[in-house]
Amino acid sequence: MIRAWIFMCIAGLAFGAWQTQDVPPGLFPPGSAVEVDGTWTLEGAGRDIWNTSDEFFFLFDDEITEEEHAISCHVINFEGPHPWGKAGVMFRTSPPWALGTFPGPDSYAFCHVTISNGTCLQYRDGPGQPASWNGPDTARIMVGPNDIWLKLVRSGATFRAYLSRRLPFWEFIDEYTMNNLGEDVMYAGLAVTSHQPGVLATTAVDDVNLHDPGISHHTPLAGAFDGIEVNRSNFIFQVHHQG
Repeated sequence: MIRAWIFMCIAGLAFGAWQTQDVPPGLFPPGSAVEVDGTWTLEGAGRDIWNTSDEFFFLFDDEITEEEHAISCHVINFEGPHPWGKAGVMFRTSPPWALGTFPGPDSYAFCHVTISNGTCLQYRDGPGQPASWNGPDTARIMVGPNDIWLKLVRSGATFRAYLSRRLPFWEFIDEYTMNNLGEDVMYAGLAVTSHQPGVLATTAVDDVNLHDPGISHHTPLAGAFDGIEVNRSNFIFQVHHQG
């Protein structure tokens, strides 16, 4: 395992110790993470983050997240060899030194762009379980992969995913409540997979916030400008631009 112990402050946001991890260890070619002036360039290979076998690169904070937590980033660009290449923000179980080494793949929630299949929420509900999502009509918005902000909000065992095409307005993607999370702790970070073994995908991200304030009733919604139906928690807002 590669460990990147980086203590830094980006855009006024203090982070602890970043670590990097190829999942599983020894994945070839190995991934990498380089930060310059607040912009991260990540490379990751791997078959996919899906089914019951994960192969990807993970840049994550070594601090355990709270049960009420949110993470976000801005995907500047994403390039890769496969339409289902993925890059985005992830909550994932397992201690940092054991990621990818437990029997069966870990539980996770993953809000991500793809090369050409939209921006999605996907998850694994329990170690060793097949990964899943709520389907193409529910769990994705056909935008991306470039110049998209992503936000993933955890509230206990419930995970809600959002995207923004233009800040400060956010669009709800989907949500899922895990049944098998239990007392498992989770770590937050950035994940990338090329979806093609032996080939790297590359993404550049900035505005990384591992302590995002999440979504509140004061958060502007994209529907106010775009006429998009936006689901926020248990409420549906249908707002159309006039004129």
